[in-house]
Amino acid sequence: MAPPGSLPGWTGCWIASDAALPTRSGKFPRPPRHALMHPALSIVAFTTASGLGYGLAAVLGLGVLEPASAATGAAHVLALVLIVGGLSSSALHLRNPQRAWRAFSQWRSSWLSREGVLALASLVPIAVSAAAALWAGRHL
Repeated sequence: MAPPGSLPGWTGCWIASDAALPTRSGKFPRPPRHALMHPALSIVAFTTASGLGYGLAAVLGLGVLEPASAATGAAHVLALVLIVGGLSSSALHLRNPQRAWRAFSQWRSSWLSREGVLALASLVPIAVSAAAALWAGRHL
């Protein structure tokens, strides 16, 4: 039997729809400890560093900065370091990092494999563009 004042179909477990319902006092309930996220540090580093790196590369790809300036060169190097560092840290989350290459083998059926393949494939034009800005002083 459901407790008084609860929604019909209440089962007594914490579900996503319960998170938005305030209690009688008007406060929102805190989820149980097992329902809280505790991501690994390597996943946080991967998400933050690669996101910053790809975002910086996207801004640099707009071509609004002077390619011959030292600040633009440093930004290209920083973008590449963030991207490579972020993608490398994702391998630390694996149980066997030496088998990380297998994450790319299921690209036909796994969205995560496709994401990894496209992340590495997009790194090539970013590196070529950075090389052109650093050594030739021009945008591609």
